[in-house]
Amino acid sequence: NVTFTIDELAIMGDDTAYALTRSNGTQTVLATGDESAESNREIFLFRRTGADDWKIARYMFNKPE
Repeated sequence: NVTFTIDELAIMGDDTAYALTRSNGTQTVLATGDESAESNREIFLFRRTGADDWKIARYMFNKPE
């Protein structure tokens, strides 16, 4: 149960874009039912693969604390 907030979204050319995001919430391990807090900062790099199709080319995250 994680919510993403988009802080920045930019198209860098005809076939490249990026998004800077933050995520907060809880994650559950399905095998055990254990829950824990989840909080990250992320960057997504997108590549256009067709006229209206974008795919995630790279993804990176880190913990804010």
